[in-house]
Amino acid sequence: MDQNNEHFNKPIDISELLAALQSCKSKSPGPESTKLLTKEQCGFRRNHSTLDALTSLHTDICSAFRRNHHLITIALDITNAYDTVWKKRVLTILHLRKINGNLLKFIKNFLADRTFSVKVNDKTSSTHTIENELPQGSILSVTLFLVAINNICNNLPKPAKFILFADDCIIYCSRSQIITTTLFLQQALDSLARWSSETGLSFSSTKTQCIVFIKKKKDPLPILNLMNTQFPFANSIRIVGLIFDHKLTWRPHLKIKNGMPIKN
Repeated sequence: MDQNNEHFNKPIDISELLAALQSCKSKSPGPESTKLLTKEQCGFRRNHSTLDALTSLHTDICSAFRRNHHLITIALDITNAYDTVWKKRVLTILHLRKINGNLLKFIKNFLADRTFSVKVNDKTSSTHTIENELPQGSILSVTLFLVAINNICNNLPKPAKFILFADDCIIYCSRSQIITTTLFLQQALDSLARWSSETGLSFSSTKTQCIVFIKKKKDPLPILNLMNTQFPFANSIRIVGLIFDHKLTWRPHLKIKNGMPIKN
């Protein structure tokens, strides 16, 4: 190579390099271009954020209030999310969605032959093979996890709606009669229980929160359960970082922001 060549000695423009990399990234196939993920999933996706999830829920609560309806919301959290994902399940889903060839081989190699050991002071345990779970701290693992849970709400009864933000699953339903809403949401919870049994992923009973959004005088609280665990109801719950109260006044959230304690 001729080092006197003007092209060789031309300084590198970092901005041009970043623009070229961004162009390659935008042209590469991904979960957005292949429509691999449900539109209700707002977590860790391009052009999506917590605002999408919160806006959808807030809009439906306001719509229920205008019709003099209530809206029951259940916020669920997947337990040990990354640690309990079946590798074979992820690869099967990708194959069924026509993601094959070198890309599927790369992902398969990425998940294969992973081991771990534990070190305490100067003592190290023997090495063990990781049969399942997605590697922690990897950007690719985030997308693979979203793929693994993508069909979580496929079989929810139609009146019930849902929002996903990574491993947070919020299901809700609005009707004029509490007993009707309870029926639809219990059917939704039964559907999630079946999904849990089929996938090996489970929901945290301690992190699950329930609330009834209602403007008028409260009706008796409904009884809802998932896998024989009955969920308690609260006057305010935290959803994706924002505290919703049952009358949508935002007072509990403002109190927390101002460092004041709230009563539930």
